[in-house]
Amino acid sequence: MCTADLRDRPAVRAQLAGYQEAFRFWLRTERTDHGFRWLFEHRPGLEAQLRHLMKNESECCRFFEFELQSAGDELIWLIRGGSAPATLVDEFANLPHRLREHGSDEAGIVAIKAHAQSSGLLFAADEVARR
Repeated sequence: MCTADLRDRPAVRAQLAGYQEAFRFWLRTERTDHGFRWLFEHRPGLEAQLRHLMKNESECCRFFEFELQSAGDELIWLIRGGSAPATLVDEFANLPHRLREHGSDEAGIVAIKAHAQSSGLLFAADEVARR
């Protein structure tokens, strides 16, 4: 379950915009046995930006495990699925494409959330609202 407060639209837009900025330097996605890795061009300031995104994600989606490595002219963000269903891991791996397709505005947030929900992600804020 994701504990992000999606009602805090400025924070959600900022996180998605941070991803969009980082994905300008995204090279490719590679699948691993327990998840995937995003490979990025090693650019000044990008490592700090990726660490900030990782920190935010690890606070709300504790079922993922994150690690950032530097390898020559590339930064490698490792994502392990932990207890997450494979469909959710696959959906998160597709985030560069989803952001390109939908953007980070209000309609993009709704579309990206719908994709995540269809892959099995539950949002704590939705569960509380149902009660």
